[in-house]
Amino acid sequence: MADEYDHDWDVTDAMIHHGGAFVQGLGSLFRMGDEINKLRLKNAFPEYWKKYSEVARQLKLREGKT
Repeated sequence: MADEYDHDWDVTDAMIHHGGAFVQGLGSLFRMGDEINKLRLKNAFPEYWKKYSEVARQLKLREGKT
């Protein structure tokens, strides 16, 4: 569970710091949501989740945190 939390945090961090206004809002909303609403957001916007999962992965590689 901690790994999933860490991954979600990294993805939302990438969304908040590297996305446009809408994606920044999604990242912030995700952090405020309960588990049901987090799942709803992931299911409603899978393309953003996939894109910013990759952004987060690239950022971690650059920082040497893999």
